[in-house]
Formats: sequence, C-alpha cells, structure tokens
Amino acid sequence: MLLKLRCLGLLMCAIIRCSLLSAGCSFSAPLDPVLVDIKGIDKAILIRKFFKRASMGTGRINHDRAVSLLETTGGKLRYVGSNILNIDVSGDMMDAAAYNKMYGAGSAETIINACRRKNAK
Repeated sequence: MLLKLRCLGLLMCAIIRCSLLSAGCSFSAPLDPVLVDIKGIDKAILIRKFFKRASMGTGRINHDRAVSLLETTGGKLRYVGSNILNIDVSGDMMDAAAYNKMYGAGSAETIINACRRKNAK
C-alpha cells in the first residue's frame, strides 16, 4: 500500500512538472530579479493581500495571523497553509519574480501598488 502511494505521488509530481514545462515554466533557469519598493507599506497587510490572491480570493487570514506569520518567519514566506507565496517582505525592497512566475506577470506589483494607493488615502 505504501509503495502504491509513493508511486502515485511520483506520478503526480511528474504530471505537474510536465504541465509547468508545457506552460513555459523552467525549473533550471534562474529568475531575473524584479525588485519592487515596499517601503512604508504595512507588511502584515501585504501578506494578507498576497495570500488572498494566492488562494484565488477564497482564502483570508486576519491581521493578527499575518502579524504572527511576519514575526515567526521574519517576512520570508514560501507556503502559508496549502498556498504557495514565495515572498520576502523582510526589507524595503521585494523581489517579485517568484510570485509573478506563479501567479502571472505583474501580479505582485499590482498588489503592492494597490496597498500603496490605500496607504496614501
């Protein structure tokens, strides 16, 4: 039984890998950095917005949970629950390349700009 589960897991990984490769994603090519200024934006709000986008709008985390994640991870989040974030909001600049690769070109910048506009009000 355990062997069957392991084989099924390997098969699923192979299918996902083929799907990503056919979509134009490369596992071996390093990503060119896409640095975005996040200075002055509440990091907990950024984490909440990135999570909401990663969960296709169906998932939400409250502000306290976002603050807790920020404190425990130092702002470097790869996964939150079953959602892949691949973000690092620990400094004043964020490399958006990994997030954009997962959720579409410009996704991270759109979220950051929306947070910046909301802060300006």
